[in-house]
This record gives sequence, C-alpha cells and structure tokens, in this order.
Amino acid sequence: MHHSMPRFLSGLALSASLLVASPSWADTLVGPAKATNVSAGDTAALEQLFVDAYSVEAQERILVTRTAENSTPLEDPMAEAARTGANEYVVLSFVGLGDGIQIRASRHQANGQVIHSVKTFSANMNDASQVIDRVAEALHERTTFEETRKLGNATKTEGKPTERIFGVKTAAFLPWSPNTSYQPFMTLGFDGRIEMESFFIEMGAGFVFPLANNYPSAADPRYAIGGIYGEFGASAYLTDTEVAPYLGGGILPRVLSFGQGSIQGNMAAYAQAGVMFMRSRSTRLYLDYRFVVNLSEVVFERPLENGIEFGIGW
Repeated sequence: MHHSMPRFLSGLALSASLLVASPSWADTLVGPAKATNVSAGDTAALEQLFVDAYSVEAQERILVTRTAENSTPLEDPMAEAARTGANEYVVLSFVGLGDGIQIRASRHQANGQVIHSVKTFSANMNDASQVIDRVAEALHERTTFEETRKLGNATKTEGKPTERIFGVKTAAFLPWSPNTSYQPFMTLGFDGRIEMESFFIEMGAGFVFPLANNYPSAADPRYAIGGIYGEFGASAYLTDTEVAPYLGGGILPRVLSFGQGSIQGNMAAYAQAGVMFMRSRSTRLYLDYRFVVNLSEVVFERPLENGIEFGIGW
C-alpha cells in the first residue's frame, strides 16, 4: 500500500497494544498480524481495531502480545497460547493490494484446531473500520462476512442493495362526504415494495369488501362500496434505523360497485404516513395511515377516505 492510516490512529493503536493483559485472566490471545505490503503503522492500527471489536463481540478479555509497532508475528501462536493459558487464539493476516487490503482472520482452540475463519476485502482504508468490525462479528458468531451485513453497516463500496419485499396488506377505510353516506370498507391484496437506500417504490392490487352488501334504504341510508383496486406510489424513509418512519403518496386506479349492479371506474390519489418495522430482517411488518382523495366520483360525490393499513412482507 502507498499510504498510511492517520498518524494519530497508528499512535493510538500502538499505545493501546502496549497494555498487555495479565496471562492469568486472558481468554483469547491475539498476536501481531502477518502483513504483506502494509505499513507497520497500518498493521498495528488494523490489529487494534480488531482487538477492540472482538472484545466487544466476545465480551471477554484479550491477551495482546504486540509490544512495539514493528513487532513480528508469533512463530508458534499455539505454543504461546499454551504458555499464557489462553483458551483460544486468533491469527490475523493483512495483504495490501493497490489501495485496498485483503483481511483474513482465523480462530483456533488452544490445541490448534480451527474453530472458524473469515476472509474478505476492504477496497480502501476508509472502509477498514467497518470491515474489521464485521470480521470480528463473523469470527465470533461463526458466520460469513456477508451475513454480518445489517442496516447502517454496509461499506461505501458495497452501498445498500435493492430489496424486493413481497407480501399481503389489509386495511380498513372510512369514506366521508357532506352529502352522501358511505359504509366503512376493508381491503385485502398483494403488496410489493422495491426498497432503495432511503426510499421505496410500492405497487399492489387487491379487493375492496363492503361491510354489508346492501343498497341505501330507510333502515340504512349508506352506500356499500366493493370492487377491485390497484396502487402505484413511493415513500421516503425519514431515518436510517431498524424501525423507520416514512412519508409518501401515490395513485389508486379502482373499479367500484355500490349495489344493484352499479359499477364505475374510479381514480384516487393518496398520501400516507407509516412505519416499517424490522427493516434489516427478511420478514417485514409495516403500518400506515392513508388519506385518500377521490379524483372521480364514487356514486354522486368525491368522498375523502381515512384508513389504517397493516402489511407483512418477505
């Protein structure tokens, strides 16, 4: 590599690494990393980032054997683990490739048996801290580097992938108009969301169910609305968090019926405010409040509709 970590970071790594833990209470040993085409300062800094991250993941004490910025790797880490009484040891390897760095970490039992290993690549030193954090997590949890990816920890090189969420959504709506009465109605349908880093595009289709299939009468003067709907819209997330509120809007092309064989086309626009739950999980839950403005008549009026929607997607 042709550049180094900031001097203060290298100095911090060296000073921290000089704090050698007492062998009597060390659980995991981490020796000086093997480095090729990586400066001594960068190597010490990356190693200390790993020690800090792994101690948090494992919640155990770490024995660090580095005594200087240019300390050489242990010739026999298994023997050193036995000498110090460590239960496990970790071997780190850094290889500089252009502006990036290949990172490999292997976790061993005290007898040398490999417990788990992780190998990945950091495209630049700006991503190194996040990459090291995820390497430590993957090593401790015995999983792959890719599986450690969560909301907010993707590297700049990775970016946030497009997520496709498909599921079902149900809702209850209450239409209102000053001159015409309508029964509340429910909807049930397919809902699809294509999610980017800070927003999603939504599309869906389904059925409108009246609460009672009747035409207005003296006993109940309200119109019962049924039919089918489609929807197309988009919403923007307000936060980059696991539970994320959002605001958006879209259009609702519909074909509605309201008793005695009366059928009409309808177009409406909506605004919505919602919350996405478990945003980094494969299963999503979301809850919306939706305000609908009819652009064409429903029976004789253009009622306003207020509704609450609940959806689940995968």
